[in-house]
Amino acid sequence: MKLSLYMLALCLGLMPLLALAQPSTTVRGPDRLTQLESRVHRLERSYKSLAGPAFLAGVIAALWAQNTRRNAWLWFILGALFVPITLIVLLYLNARDRRPPPSAAPSAPG
Repeated sequence: MKLSLYMLALCLGLMPLLALAQPSTTVRGPDRLTQLESRVHRLERSYKSLAGPAFLAGVIAALWAQNTRRNAWLWFILGALFVPITLIVLLYLNARDRRPPPSAAPSAPG
């Protein structure tokens, strides 16, 4: 189950990067302006489609930060700007927070 959650978070984090991948073609002549206009239009659409996942990642990061008594606004901004990196860091920090400290481990009788 843990692996499934990690994979889901990784996929959600990498989705915005896939939206930016575009084939690169060079056109010479009068069609160059038309091609440039279409590329600008595609970029505008891709950035609009990135706003939703970025906001969602920011909200998830802020909720986690609030529950662990960290700065929620900072994590919201980091989550929205650096979606894949922030989600990976959140998974790592959450796993580390759930581990019991070494001093809490039962000692061997002896």
